[in-house]
Amino acid sequence: MVPSEWLKSQVVLSPVLGHLPITVIGNPVDTELFSPKETDELSRRFSIRRNETTVILVAQNLDNPFKGIRDGIKALNAIELDNLKVIIVGNSATEVATHLRHPTVELPFTSSKEELAAYYSLADLLVMPSRGE
Repeated sequence: MVPSEWLKSQVVLSPVLGHLPITVIGNPVDTELFSPKETDELSRRFSIRRNETTVILVAQNLDNPFKGIRDGIKALNAIELDNLKVIIVGNSATEVATHLRHPTVELPFTSSKEELAAYYSLADLLVMPSRGE
């Protein structure tokens, strides 16, 4: 069992495991925890106004090339929207913010699922430019 089609494609190439049956079973998501939440207090704390469109970019290590952050930055910088705010969560968030032309909220990596769920609730859109997991 593997959690993604990409990983399956890699296992198939393995001289040790490639001959075995491979089933893809995606990583489970706790839909109770990762569901829309009330965000007024966090929005105030991070100065996110109601008229802003928020996009979130999350990775433990934003400088990991497999996370595709450079592609995400390029795509976000191509957006012509005056009220766009980018929420960046992960190690190197401040560095990533220097490459964006939109206002940002930079947050350090957290392993707290509750914090991550709250941050995701702040966003109108998740950008996930990963090239592999």
